[in-house]
Amino acid sequence: MRPLSAVRRALAFVFVLAGMAGAAGACTGATLDELLLGKQCDAAGQCAPGYECELRTRLCVPAGTVHAGGAGGGGNGGGGTGGNSACETVADCGAPPACQLWICLSHECATLASGAGPLPSGQQDVGDCRIRVCDGLGNVDTQNDDTDLPVDGLECTEDVCVAGVPANPPTGLGTPCSAGGGRTCDGTGQCVACVAAADCTDITPTECRDRGCDAGACQPTFTTSGTPLAIQNAGDCQRAVCDGAGSTTTQNDDLDLPFDDNPCTADVCTGGVASNPPEQVGTGCGGILTCDGAGHCLGCTLPTDCPGTDTYCQQRICESGQCGFSYAVDGTVLPSGGQTPGDCKSAHCDGAGGLDFDALDSDLPPDDGLSCTLEACNAGAPLHPPAPVGTACSEGGGTVCDGAGGCVACNAPIDCANQGTVCQTATCTAHTCGLANTAAGTPAPAGSQISGDCKVLACNGQGGTTQQTDANDLPVDGNECTADTCTGSTPSNPPLAEGTTCAGTGTCDGAGNCSVKGPNGSPCTLGTQCTSGNCVDGVCCGSTCTGICRACSEAKTDGTDGTCANIPPGQDPDVECTAPETCSGSGTCAFSCGQQPSPPAGSCPAACTGGCSSGTCIIDCNDSSQCSNQTLSCPPGFACEVQCGGSEACDGATIDCPDLYACNVLCTGSCAGATVACGSGTCDLACGANRCTGALLTCGQNRCTATCQGGSSFPSVTCGGSCDCTTCQHALGSTCSQASECQSGLCEDAVCCDQTCAGLCEACDLVGSEGTCTPVPIGQDPAQECQGSATCNGNGGCSLKALGDSCTLAGPCASGACAENVCCSSACAGLCQSCLSVYNGGLGDGTCGPIASGLDPYHECSGPRTCTGSGTCTN
Repeated sequence: MRPLSAVRRALAFVFVLAGMAGAAGACTGATLDELLLGKQCDAAGQCAPGYECELRTRLCVPAGTVHAGGAGGGGNGGGGTGGNSACETVADCGAPPACQLWICLSHECATLASGAGPLPSGQQDVGDCRIRVCDGLGNVDTQNDDTDLPVDGLECTEDVCVAGVPANPPTGLGTPCSAGGGRTCDGTGQCVACVAAADCTDITPTECRDRGCDAGACQPTFTTSGTPLAIQNAGDCQRAVCDGAGSTTTQNDDLDLPFDDNPCTADVCTGGVASNPPEQVGTGCGGILTCDGAGHCLGCTLPTDCPGTDTYCQQRICESGQCGFSYAVDGTVLPSGGQTPGDCKSAHCDGAGGLDFDALDSDLPPDDGLSCTLEACNAGAPLHPPAPVGTACSEGGGTVCDGAGGCVACNAPIDCANQGTVCQTATCTAHTCGLANTAAGTPAPAGSQISGDCKVLACNGQGGTTQQTDANDLPVDGNECTADTCTGSTPSNPPLAEGTTCAGTGTCDGAGNCSVKGPNGSPCTLGTQCTSGNCVDGVCCGSTCTGICRACSEAKTDGTDGTCANIPPGQDPDVECTAPETCSGSGTCAFSCGQQPSPPAGSCPAACTGGCSSGTCIIDCNDSSQCSNQTLSCPPGFACEVQCGGSEACDGATIDCPDLYACNVLCTGSCAGATVACGSGTCDLACGANRCTGALLTCGQNRCTATCQGGSSFPSVTCGGSCDCTTCQHALGSTCSQASECQSGLCEDAVCCDQTCAGLCEACDLVGSEGTCTPVPIGQDPAQECQGSATCNGNGGCSLKALGDSCTLAGPCASGACAENVCCSSACAGLCQSCLSVYNGGLGDGTCGPIASGLDPYHECSGPRTCTGSGTCTN
């Protein structure tokens, strides 16, 4: 037996381990009995002092106590269970029991209680609404856990825990689902195709079939066999009825007589077959009229003498004393007054004076007054299908349509008018709006927070808010020389210490201000305030910006503050130029466009052969060849006028205009081949009719104008840097390539024209009328503006009708074809062909094309067949 002192030393080590293992509150301060009770006896049947071996169980029990068998640990003891496994470390002891830890004590395995808390997930039963936890005394306890949901994976059941009891109750009736091809929950946990007939939207109702829902499955319901259809073909001795299986059929109806409105024929049904046999000879047919035995009523002189009634589809006629009827062409559509609005059908004549009907799905039925249904037609039957989910409505206090024809409060939370507070979330359950409170302590949305107030707005769990201190919500003021501080919930911005670095090169002054040299463009009064060292025009400038008509501010240059640039032309904010000059825009002073100083008064230079007038020097070249091939220099400081009135007076001459001052060259005689060189003053070359052939006007930097009277032999003009350059323009009828070449400002049909000439069968280049917009003569069409064989009619139009125009004969149509009462691209007489847009798939009136699939307006296909869309009938 081991000495007691050795056991106690070992137990002291166990106490340390127990303290480490039970840091959460388990096994602290275990007694000696709690550790030794239930210990396995050693091989010799010995136990620690104060204990004896119970031979039957081989467990140590208090001395003098008889046990029927014992188990250590458990209960309030928290001690270890005796073990007989040898060990060197706890790794030799294997997996411990739940909520216990192994220890290796004197080379034998023993257990201690583990800390309190949940067992690992591998030792839990998932989805039982319970959680297994250690109680810190080595025992396993089971507690309710309503977050351990019993997920069954079914769309039509809910996964809930109620006080530790798992449940999967069914979801509400009508909850959307998709399992097994279903679409809605039936309220018992099943996903079915329908709970009401309205759910079966894949079934299209007709007169003989309606939607139906049977035990969760969509099944059509059929109208009773023999039920008559709403619309019948009158007078065919037949009745259209439902066949009891969702389709239609016909039955003989010998009371549906084929009335032909002819008193000389009988109206007879025989076994469902219609006929109109002639009445006997001599049968009276109105007044003095009698029947001829062949169905004709004789003895008329006017149609009004004949019996019967005129309708849109038949008209009474009287030919050779014989009464009859003229029938509208089969397929002729009745006008709006003859139609029944909202019946989803179009009435047309049947070619025999009666009516026939076609489905017209654009003829929608009247509104049923419900916001959550639509108006529609299907194959000629009026319908009111449900409006799409989310359509706005107002019936019964609802706001949106549910997709089944009902007006409900909501389909989703976003539909609810009350979206709650910042600490609430809108809900929509079974189409009923509600509110869910945000959990207490949750920060309110960022939009409701006040930045920099050292507080955070949090939800209180009741839909309201409360304020809490937030030391991280600093009052950032963007000042490098102040601190951003929260003292509790009080924000402040105390100044930083003097000398703190700011703005890269500046320092703080201890009062919250940063002293730094400004960049280019910042305001200044001295160069020392600028990083560039230059303060120009009140801003820090990138250069010294010296020179005339230059500045560094946006206000003076229209550029950027801090960038030296030229002052725009015509301005002089610093009065640097001598009036009337202003800045030129290139760093110099100049006259504005069209300006020049007043000519001086005083003595007239010798060059002024015609003398001076009000300071203008006149050079006289009014005699024949007087100045031809000479160089004429206008004297500086004077305005100049050169008069070339003689024959060939200035031919080949070179005329140098004065700088700055005006120059006016008058060529009423001839300036052929002359060159006029303008300076920086205004310049004008005025030419008489064909007087400046081959002449050249070279412009300077000021206004420069060439004016010409008639003719087309204009001078060449080199505009150069001129601020305002005008060249000669052509008269009406002259050839042109663009409008700017013409005095009228209009170039039509490659000639200068008196007006815009873009109308049908109009031209501005007709021989004898060049320059005047004139209708093209009858029978001509030089621009091929008329269709087909049509030509211009001499009044600005075409002579024949275009495709799609109404007609009764082919003659007036440019295409030579009239079909279905419109000018058509062809006779359009093929099977299932039409020239009307309503039938030919939208090709447009006047274009022959195949009748759209599913239609047969002219009953060309036999039986129930219709056109295919490719010019044939369905099989």
